[in-house]
Amino acid sequence: AFSPCTTKMDDYKIYDDDRSLGKTAPSIAGLKFLKGEPCDVNDGKLHVVIFVAQYDKGNYPAIAAFSELSDKYADVTFTAIFIDPKEETVNKFLTSKEDPTAVPPDVTFPVAWDGAKTAVEAYKAALLLPAITVPMAFIVDRSGVVVWRERFGQNYIVQKSQFPAQLEHVVKGEALISNGKAPVEEDSDDDDDVAEGDMSLF
Repeated sequence: AFSPCTTKMDDYKIYDDDRSLGKTAPSIAGLKFLKGEPCDVNDGKLHVVIFVAQYDKGNYPAIAAFSELSDKYADVTFTAIFIDPKEETVNKFLTSKEDPTAVPPDVTFPVAWDGAKTAVEAYKAALLLPAITVPMAFIVDRSGVVVWRERFGQNYIVQKSQFPAQLEHVVKGEALISNGKAPVEEDSDDDDDVAEGDMSLF
């Protein structure tokens, strides 16, 4: 595991042989949608699925960034999946404007609630991930396959990530940026995808 002070940009890099890429994205149709029309990742459209949590304010900048991306790409369906235990917490987040410096002005795309961690566990299992950290986002193509994912943190925000560029490539039907195969490291463990700076681990 990495400390928030020593986490490097390469620690967030997704390589071409990432186990989640090329896997079928699990359905999210069974989740309760708190905002926007219910949707699913197997409807033949491009999707961006973002796992987030209200209780970790480190997620707020990512939510705001994805709101901007959703405004830019009208033909892509964005869904934020909140993993907070209580539905009322998420609803309060969506409606409260008491602290405009901490809460994005608006979540401009559909919001689903996964208090039971059903989607979290499904994505972990189907995509062979050791954990779902928040915020973490997936690009799902029109055939329902995960073609890109990234996790974000205090030192690795959406705007500095490869996610916007990769999404642009997917929308245009272009080849994605290649990072090659993951370097072989000695004494690596199953927690390579988790940093201590990411408080929400499931």
